[in-house]
Amino acid sequence: MDFRLTRRALLFAALPGTAFAQIARLAPDGPALRWEGKAGQVTLPRWSPRTMAMLLADDESVSAVAITDQSPDSQLEVLLVAHHDGTLPRILALEPLQWQSPYGKMTTRLVIDPDRNMLIFDRNCAVRRSGQPIRREMWRDFLAWSGTKLVDKPVRPAPPGTQQALLTAIRAKALAWLASPRQSVTAQDLASFGMDAASFDLRER
Repeated sequence: MDFRLTRRALLFAALPGTAFAQIARLAPDGPALRWEGKAGQVTLPRWSPRTMAMLLADDESVSAVAITDQSPDSQLEVLLVAHHDGTLPRILALEPLQWQSPYGKMTTRLVIDPDRNMLIFDRNCAVRRSGQPIRREMWRDFLAWSGTKLVDKPVRPAPPGTQQALLTAIRAKALAWLASPRQSVTAQDLASFGMDAASFDLRER
């Protein structure tokens, strides 16, 4: 997968004294994201997880994990961002990162802006439909940190019928679900948003 943090973000992640969450792989209910010395956890689906340090607005209680789902012919990596407010954790965002299937591919480069209050997703996507040439799109998505949540902040509405618009619709379903506090997400939850390897599809409908 082509996921990477910028050098600046990696330097933030390496600051001494930071205590980002870690994955507890042997949790009874499946993998879980836990913060050292803090109560509660975020339970993850039984996909392949890996933690990624993330520092927004000097807040080390914001952490991220990339989870990967595979079907017989497709693969999807999803970014889960969570925040611990000192009492309980909460999932802030679920965002597709990388996707590969027989009919399409999307790569994402994640950047944290210099003020550390925005996640920027640089997308590169190509899809194919039977009898038609490959359609390629490049665009940028933004999630802004408010201090308590991440908010979708598009520069302009996605053009109808584009891969960007299809991904925006998938994100909207996830954000609507996250409007209520969530400490766990299942494979079935992700599938309901179209955010699993078997159903994720950015071909024009």
